[in-house]
Order: sequence, then C-alpha cells, then structure tokens
Amino acid sequence: MVNLIESANSVQYMLQANDRIDNLTLGMMVNNDIEGIAPLRPIQAGNERYFKYELDNKVSLNEYLGEYVKRDRLLLSFYHIAVAIKVSTEYMINWTSFVLDMEHIYVEQESGKTYLICVPLLSVLNDGNTCNFFKNILFTAQFDEEENGDYVGRLITFLNPKTYTIDKFIYELENMLEIAHRQFDVYDDEPEEEEEEIAAGDIEEAIAADDEKVTDIGENASGELSDMAEKAGGEVSDITESVNEKLPDIAENVSEEVSGITESVSEKLPDMAENVSEEVSGITENISEKVSDITENVSGEAAGATENVGEILPDSVENAAEAVADITGAIGEEAASVGATVSEKVTDTVENTAFLLRTRTNEKIVITKDKFCVGSDSLNVDYCVTGNADVEDIHAFIIKKGNEYFILDNNTRKGTFMNNVALIYEEGAVFLPHGAHLRFGSEEFDFKMHE
Repeated sequence: MVNLIESANSVQYMLQANDRIDNLTLGMMVNNDIEGIAPLRPIQAGNERYFKYELDNKVSLNEYLGEYVKRDRLLLSFYHIAVAIKVSTEYMINWTSFVLDMEHIYVEQESGKTYLICVPLLSVLNDGNTCNFFKNILFTAQFDEEENGDYVGRLITFLNPKTYTIDKFIYELENMLEIAHRQFDVYDDEPEEEEEEIAAGDIEEAIAADDEKVTDIGENASGELSDMAEKAGGEVSDITESVNEKLPDIAENVSEEVSGITESVSEKLPDMAENVSEEVSGITENISEKVSDITENVSGEAAGATENVGEILPDSVENAAEAVADITGAIGEEAASVGATVSEKVTDTVENTAFLLRTRTNEKIVITKDKFCVGSDSLNVDYCVTGNADVEDIHAFIIKKGNEYFILDNNTRKGTFMNNVALIYEEGAVFLPHGAHLRFGSEEFDFKMHE
C-alpha cells in the first residue's frame, strides 16, 4: 500500500530516502496532460520532496459508487480506468506505477470521469494484473437490487483470464455503454503485422532486383566484349585472363561481407540468424552463378575470336578494361546494398525484442517466440535454467499476444511468482508488464520489453 497524504483538493506522496524516481515517467506526466491520470507537480520544501496531485471537485471511487452500486456508474468508471491504462502505454508509462485501490482512484461526480494516481518510481506498486483488479471490485461490491444484475455476469465473462486483454475489455464496455468505439494508436496489432509483411517483401524485392541487375550486367558485358573480340585477336585472351582473375576476387569479397553480416545476426538473435543466413546465402549463390556465366561467355567468345582475328586496336583494349571495371563496381555496389538492407532489418528486430534478465548470473535471454518455454529440460524448452532443482522440466510459458505479454505457470510444485504474487494455474495466463520481477521456483528474473 502506497502512503498517500490527503488534503483539501489534493493528494501528496512524500518521497523517501530510498525511493528511486522514474525520470522518464515523471517527465511524461509533467509535460503532458494524459487522459485519466491525475495531474502531478513535483515540489521541494526544505529537505522534503513530494509529488502533489490536484484533485479539485473529485471524490474517491468508493464514495462515487456508494453503498449500493448502480450499473451506469460502475460501467463508466471501469471504462475510464481501462482507457487511462491503455493510453498510458503511448507515453511509455508502466501499468505497475498506478495506485489501484478504490480509496485512491478519484472521480468527477457530474461527468463520471475517473482519474488514476501514478507514482513515478522505479518500484512496482501493483502486480500489473488489471483483470484481477476489476474482478475484485465486482466480487466485493453490493449491487442495487432494483436494477437488472445481468450486466455483472457479462462483466465477469469478459474478465476471463484466458481471453482477457485491456483492448477487448474497452470494446465490450463501449458496447454496454452504447458509445462509439475508440481507435487507439498504441499497441495496434494489425499495423505491426502489416509492417512485418512489408519488411519481408523488401528483402524479397532486394533479392529480385539484385538478380535482374546482375543479369543485365552480364548481358551488357558479354555483348561489349564480343564486339571487341571480333576486332581484337590474340590480345583478347589477355583481357579474358584479367577478367577471370578479378571476378573471383569480387565473389570472395561479397562472400566475406555476407559472412560478416551473418555472424553479427547470430550474435544478436540466434533464432533469426538461420533464416537471414539462408536468404543471404541465396543472394551469394545468385551472384556467383551470374559471375560464372559472364566468365564462361567471355572465355568462349574470346577463344573463337582469337582464331579468326589477327590484330586488336589499342582503343578496344582500353574500352574492355573500362567495361571490366564497370562490372566490378556494379557488383560491389549491389552486394553492399543487399548487406545494408539485411543488417537494417535485423537491427530493427533486435531493438524491439523483449527479454529476461537472470538475477543470479545477469544473463540476458531474448524472447524469440510467441510462446516461449522456460524450464530445466534442455531438449524441450526455449531457455534451460541450470543449477536449480526447484525449476521443473517445463516450468512456465511467456506468451506474446500482439504487443502484450502474458505468463502462464505449468501447474508446478514450487510455483511461479510475479512481483512476489503466486500465479494460479487454473486462472490461466496473467498479463506480464515491463519491469516485472519473476521467480520460477527459487530462480529470479526481471522481464523487460526494451532496454
């Protein structure tokens, strides 16, 4: 429980010596008017520092709902609370920073607008399980007996931990309140999937364009060298040897660049390295095949020309050397472009990947699957916890739905804990917020959605 001091039209949180301020969240709150979050002012008076929240003409949620809860008041309060939690993600505010108790959630009586207290500290104030928060209110409230109570059953159905998300809950509340559905810019699943498809398409287009351009280079080079060979003679063989010497070097350089990219990918994201390596390997093979075709064409045509032509013009030799240089430069530029494209795609993916940080070893475990398994059976889990008998073979799952993460205990004997609260297998997956502290048996981790 957070120690808040209430006074006329305001609430204060006194900073303690061991409090660590979340400067990002504090800056967002001071510089923005965030929907559904009580405005904050940081104040220092002598040696005392505190956060002051202005609450003019607002009452606690307990007082607003009253002794016998009415349908419209409850639905409207739930809606405003859910929207505030959703909107806060746009400002990179963790849900665990909210004070989620009915005495310290405040409501404007006339409009029904509800405001949350957010304390910008690096400590966790709630377990991030908004589903349980709403259910606890329903299970402890006394409802007005003069109203039809069917809506309570509908709410409990929406709050099933196996299917609950904050987005779905907002949508259903809008239906019950008969208000227009809102569109949120944050954590929207469809745009992200579309971006992933476009990203994959970019790589395919880069490969196709690379094939087409290398083919054009080969055709142009073959035509130009063939014309020169008709005029040249014995000297064409020297040109051919020069081309043969340079083209393998080009292919080798391309291979080295691609190898460097593949090694970088392998270090950052093991599961992705294999796919990227295969795509890049295909690019290398295509380039090598085209180069080989160019070499064979040049050699064949040059040999035929040698038999029929006696002399070569000096200008033709110079032109041939320039053509070879153009081929070398063009292939080099294409290889560099492909390498840059692949590297950029990998970097973007790595920066936006969630991970676990193992407390005992400070090991970083990147979460690379939509259903990521943690346990001690190295053959059947995505991350194997060694050296701890409390961790079972398949202990727990971290599940990604859109841009949200959930955690599911596998009905273990030693249990799975989030922020020191035991997870119950029968209740299904529980929302997993950024910064949450996890414990599998006695092995501790921190969950991060970004650095």
